[in-house]
Amino acid sequence: MKTDCRLTVDDIQKRVVHKFPNSEVYVSDRSTTLIYNSDIQKCILMIKIVMRMLNLLIPRSYKVHEWDCDDYAFEFKSVANRLYPACAFGMVYVDMDDGNRHALNCYLDEFGKWHYIEPQTFNVFDKATNYEPYLVII
Repeated sequence: MKTDCRLTVDDIQKRVVHKFPNSEVYVSDRSTTLIYNSDIQKCILMIKIVMRMLNLLIPRSYKVHEWDCDDYAFEFKSVANRLYPACAFGMVYVDMDDGNRHALNCYLDEFGKWHYIEPQTFNVFDKATNYEPYLVII
């Protein structure tokens, strides 16, 4: 994976606030590497394999308030950070139009564009019309 696009914490903070203006933002590292769109499917495939292996070792399935969306999102981010240190993978907590809350992942590509990743299905999408982010962790 290419790692030549680095941003400082201030750059990331500005980009997060620009994309998610009504959200609390936490950036944990002093700099991060942007993820090339040409690499993202390979990254997600590796993350998916590791998450499936973890599930073989420690079986778990979706259960509200026990193992649900935020647990999947934490696991995705943890595995992503383990495989791709310092890359701009994050978590986004959102309020949904139907009144529910949800957690999913995100990444920042080499063009500075944000993308969402659903950690339970590994689908990548650019727009979330029924989501209002309230907490972003990078």
